[in-house]
Amino acid sequence: MSTVELKANVADLKVASRSHSRAIHKLSVEQHRMGLLMDEMRSDIKLMVDVLLPRKRREEQFDTMEDKVEQHEDRLVAVEDTVKDHIQNHQ
Repeated sequence: MSTVELKANVADLKVASRSHSRAIHKLSVEQHRMGLLMDEMRSDIKLMVDVLLPRKRREEQFDTMEDKVEQHEDRLVAVEDTVKDHIQNHQ
């Protein structure tokens, strides 16, 4: 290989090296951007879970309260019937 060919090859390697360096830099910038997007998505998901989870808890509490009210209504009806029976027996 002649000196001219070696110099041409070195020049080509420098150009390729710069090109690879730019590509690596672009990839690292893109990776950083994607990392920020992932952090933002995680934050959004956490906010959604925080908003939806209490709603789910409220619904469960409401269902529990409805069950308790129904049980109390049943008890009140039973007590009313017992009181009416006692009143009728004493008359």
